[in-house]
Amino acid sequence: MESESGDGFRPWRHPVSLGSSMLLRAMAPSRMLSLLLPAIALAAAAQWYGDARYQDAVTGIGAATRLLGLWSPDVLTRGWVWQCLTHMFMHGNLTHLLTNLLGLVLLGPIVERTVGKRHFIGLYLVSGLCGAACWLALRPQDMIPVVGASGAIMGVFGGFLALYPSRKVFVIFLPFLKFQAWIMGALLLLAHIVLMIRPEWLGIPVAYEVHIGGLVGGALYTWLVFIPAYTARLRRQGLIDVLKPKP
Repeated sequence: MESESGDGFRPWRHPVSLGSSMLLRAMAPSRMLSLLLPAIALAAAAQWYGDARYQDAVTGIGAATRLLGLWSPDVLTRGWVWQCLTHMFMHGNLTHLLTNLLGLVLLGPIVERTVGKRHFIGLYLVSGLCGAACWLALRPQDMIPVVGASGAIMGVFGGFLALYPSRKVFVIFLPFLKFQAWIMGALLLLAHIVLMIRPEWLGIPVAYEVHIGGLVGGALYTWLVFIPAYTARLRRQGLIDVLKPKP
């Protein structure tokens, strides 16, 4: 998804302007993403190498995916809770990896420059963990391994729509369809719920539950953690007075 000009982050004046003249600069790789993007790529490469060299004797799949992908019975009955984190750095194939990296490149820099490096990594990790929790809650007996950063990246979009709900966005392969971010988020959530119930309609294996959990988790993190912390900091600095009525 890409963004175009619209209302900026409210209710505070933020030093990053996201008008059309600043869009490309806002999308330039930021410091945290400059570390996160290669880390995801290197983790996927290591996973594929491990899968090619070793296979799990019971399931017959690659050992790295078996150990580090998200398997509901392993987490819920064997206590392999690390899978809730490690699955975010695993990927099924090169197309899966590149698609996720593209989504992170398009919206990640804008969100990171708004919330800062610390809150961005918190947003990313919390979103991924919320995606894993949603999968475990809705698919506790499922033996399909879940891999991919999609839940965390959906959370980045959730953070974006929480910060810039009125900004117009469009799907990169359908640039003629433009919606406000909150409308796009609602449509995306509705589509995922429908496809979660009827996955045969799309016909490809997608962990819709992880996407839903990540999207909701990212929006909630922004609303409940970043925005209150940012408001409190500005209030301590005397930059805002929340008790004064808006002009």
